[in-house]
Amino acid sequence: MLERPVIQIKTEETMTPPRPPPAPVVDPVPNRRRLIDVSMPLPWIIGMFFSVVSGLFYIGWMAANQNNKLTQIVESQTKMEAKQEAISTRADVMRDQFAELKQSQAILAIRVGALERDGVKK
Repeated sequence: MLERPVIQIKTEETMTPPRPPPAPVVDPVPNRRRLIDVSMPLPWIIGMFFSVVSGLFYIGWMAANQNNKLTQIVESQTKMEAKQEAISTRADVMRDQFAELKQSQAILAIRVGALERDGVKK
């Protein structure tokens, strides 16, 4: 036959006595006042360490990204200056050609006028 398990009820005789409170920590230097308790749990220290490291990594990443953007801006500025110089050179060439065209038109107008005068005289 199956036996039933015995359930034991704790009474004062069967209970373990309570542990005594821990002994107070004795400061090696007497009469010293502790202004700041610097003891911190290890998970907090690890968490703060990784937070600081990840923050520094993020700052470095953003600085490198900004440096890359600045490099791109400088390159585009250089290209834009080269284009502006090419446009300015073309404008100067066109201005010179226009001046030559006006001058040759003026010379042709003088010749035509001279030919017309000579033709009228004859």
